Amino acid sequence: MIFGWALPTFFIGMSDKNMEINLRPAQPEDAEAVCDVHIASIRILCAKDYTSEQIAAWVSNCTPENYRIAIEKMGETMFVARKKEAIVGFSALFESEIRAIYVHPNYTRQRVGTLLLEALEREAVNRNIYNLKLSASINAKSFYESCGYQVIEYSVHTLPSGVKIPCVDMEKSLV
Repeated sequence: MIFGWALPTFFIGMSDKNMEINLRPAQPEDAEAVCDVHIASIRILCAKDYTSEQIAAWVSNCTPENYRIAIEKMGETMFVARKKEAIVGFSALFESEIRAIYVHPNYTRQRVGTLLLEALEREAVNRNIYNLKLSASINAKSFYESCGYQVIEYSVHTLPSGVKIPCVDMEKSLV
């Protein structure tokens, strides 16, 4: 149990077999795998919408130490999605802001992102938070729309290096 509710194991129907995806709270020892998923997701899934300069700047701040700090000290709620023992995705929530949902490119379109998002939404409701916001990458906009999120505006996020990346600010009411 976490925060008053049990995390179930999810079974996702695949075309030729069932793939078991298990969600659990992120632990400090997950930091390296979370970092690897984040970098792979950005490099591969964002390549059609962002320049190589933007992608390089985006992944430059992705370090295992930064994830350890986020998991241990920053007050973020983070979940990891696992297939067997491999971490294939992760999500992060801070107060009413979804800060991250990333899925390894080999596991997209298998409901991993949806399961991670649903876990964050349940956690928000459990904390009496009924309106979530996020800044989505251009390539993730349609995913969030399919999950009921509405576009607020198009924006630009400035990375620590000063490189700017276009984003889509979105929100969803959970009531």
